[in-house]
Amino acid sequence: MKHTLEYAEFYITNVCNLGCNNCNRFNNFYFKGHQHWESYFDIYEKWSERVDIKEIVILGGEPTLNPSLKDWCIGLRKCWPNASIVLLTNGSRINKLHWLYETMQKNNIQLEITAHGKSRYPLLYKEIKDFLTPPINEKYDSNYSDWLGAYKRVKDPSWPDCDSMEDYESLPEWIKSECRNLHNIDKETFEADRNKLHLHFDDSNGVVVTLSFAESFVSAPLKFNGEHDISVYNSRREKAHSVCISKYSPHFIDGRLYKCHHVALLPKFMEQFEVNITKTQNYLLNKYKPATIDFTEQQLDTFLKNLKHFIPQCSLCPENLDNYELTGKEPKPKLKRRDAEQKVIQFKGKNYEK
Repeated sequence: MKHTLEYAEFYITNVCNLGCNNCNRFNNFYFKGHQHWESYFDIYEKWSERVDIKEIVILGGEPTLNPSLKDWCIGLRKCWPNASIVLLTNGSRINKLHWLYETMQKNNIQLEITAHGKSRYPLLYKEIKDFLTPPINEKYDSNYSDWLGAYKRVKDPSWPDCDSMEDYESLPEWIKSECRNLHNIDKETFEADRNKLHLHFDDSNGVVVTLSFAESFVSAPLKFNGEHDISVYNSRREKAHSVCISKYSPHFIDGRLYKCHHVALLPKFMEQFEVNITKTQNYLLNKYKPATIDFTEQQLDTFLKNLKHFIPQCSLCPENLDNYELTGKEPKPKLKRRDAEQKVIQFKGKNYEK
């Protein structure tokens, strides 16, 4: 009997061509590295035999910078033929990839483009019109599918289901308060966003693109203190988990399933950059064990049931979130690299350290 995940994100690159302060996946630094589909396809085929996923999001970094993105799109569709698959991108390169449109069409993958800052919205509008095939239908997204999907991703297992605005209005006030204050999910915000800058496009071939707008990011899991100084937090884990915007966003990275991107990416980030972290915090971080394909049924069942609960490593994240204006044009801070003193030469496509 297969397990089921309502939602999962496949993180495929650390690289991004924008600069956004407080990027929660650390792509506002010169973070290197792609996930190549050829390195993991056999593992994800095995995962697909054990876990059904209803909604898949492919992201990064900027996923269109990954040289194997096409293989990711085709491969994930093959593994999960019935899943809803979304490619989440900043939209800057959709017309530079000649294969992208056809791949989206053949594999029933939707593009979701986020404008990082108001100034980028008009440009992205034009990029979408150039990308799609006329006639193009354009409308403000007038249904609640995205909004309700957001509720399903953040809901605690004990919360009631919510399939309509009427269901939402009948929720207990404390649930609506958490949705509103921690996740920006409420009727007024939805109506304001829908009538402002949330557009839905579909064309003559059934290719779908959505364009949404982001004005700000909240506090990232890493604290940049300036002058090459970056550190983690020392928070109350329950409190940090309660305010986390990614607490219900399990991540597949390197063929493993993680509760969130922070426990997956921070060790990778620390391989490239120096981070101020105590021995106790470092031990705590490395103590986390993601789910692997060789988990027993009991191990996997326990892991999946606990995905929505806080973990000790939540203490490394902020327990108070501030908002930071977003333009997409912030300079990327230069941090001290751990490999700064290593000399690397290339010979016939292979790296050799001196």
